[in-house]
Amino acid sequence: MTPRAVSGSPLELDPDVQGLPLASPVRRLVAFAIDCVLLFLPSAAIAVAAAALSLWFTDPAALRATVALFDGRAQDEIQLAQSMGALAPVLVRIKAPGLPPSVALAVEESDLERAGEILSDYSIDISLSPAAESSSRGPGHILIEAERLVPRGLRSAALFGLAALYFTFFTARRRSATIGKWLLGMRVRRLDGRPLTWWESFERFGGYMASLGTFGLGVFDFWRDANRRLAHDRIASTVVLRTRWARSHRAS
Repeated sequence: MTPRAVSGSPLELDPDVQGLPLASPVRRLVAFAIDCVLLFLPSAAIAVAAAALSLWFTDPAALRATVALFDGRAQDEIQLAQSMGALAPVLVRIKAPGLPPSVALAVEESDLERAGEILSDYSIDISLSPAAESSSRGPGHILIEAERLVPRGLRSAALFGLAALYFTFFTARRRSATIGKWLLGMRVRRLDGRPLTWWESFERFGGYMASLGTFGLGVFDFWRDANRRLAHDRIASTVVLRTRWARSHRAS
């Protein structure tokens, strides 16, 4: 590998960027909240689809039982017990909150008929949020957390893949702003003035994880850093500007 020396190129500041007004911390946080809201429904749909696909490969009978339970059609006692019995091994595997120990024992003994009869007296709920939600549910409810149906190795892809695509796509090239930033009149600019490449935009998204790794303390860089740059800005050599102010600044 060719030896390298310290270079000033990553630190160069384009004259067109010099002096442009920065976006305020509150504006940036509100824009990020808007982006998270926009991502919620698509992310939830992907989580459900990934869970269904995982069941389709690992336990088709459980998938059919789940569809039968939630398709809105009434089932008689025998059908309900059969559906619950087919679903019982999955409930035991994911350690569903609210699941009675007797069901786990019946599954261990391969007695799915008895497991189904026990579960017939319970209501099954599906949640897209963490297990903390189960504490608010009364007795007689069993909670299926959709993310637990997805194999551990695919959870990150299911949960964060869409967010990575969203932030990478809208920040790269000349778009330079997510929907939230665009609505609030902001754009992302590299210090050297050129648009972010696809890889640099993806790296910038990865920098959000660095901020999470500091337990949120990195947000104080909004006030400590002279250019209000957080970890992801420093990784990609970017600043976040107020575009409307920037236009009036140039015009004057």
